[in-house]
Amino acid sequence: MTLFQHILIVEVGAPLRLGLLRQFARWGFAHVTAVETSGEALAQAAACRPDLVVLSAPWADSQESLNPAQQLLARCGPVPVLVLVPETWQLCPFPTSWPGIASSRCVPKPPTPEQLQHGVEQSLCVTLAEVA
Repeated sequence: MTLFQHILIVEVGAPLRLGLLRQFARWGFAHVTAVETSGEALAQAAACRPDLVVLSAPWADSQESLNPAQQLLARCGPVPVLVLVPETWQLCPFPTSWPGIASSRCVPKPPTPEQLQHGVEQSLCVTLAEVA
């Protein structure tokens, strides 16, 4: 099954970025773009409005991690944001949504395929086929 939602992945780490691209392709998403920087993300968001943004929260204890998501939301309007939060994050309990970002969900970084699937399904209100 082909899914036509536009997915924008913003991730500095090449191995995780490639893994996310592959997983979205396995699920059948036809329009997935992965970029490394927030500047590239803003340019891509202007080119085609994403239906979901997958974004890493890069720094613990830093409000700077909100800036790329807030800039994207300001440019694109309301769009679901799936935030990849490092497992070493010092927040207790682990957040279900990102403070200050409406319609966001959090999953551990790196996520298991099941955690990623659950976050995507909840964000897009879709059911994805399980992929081994």
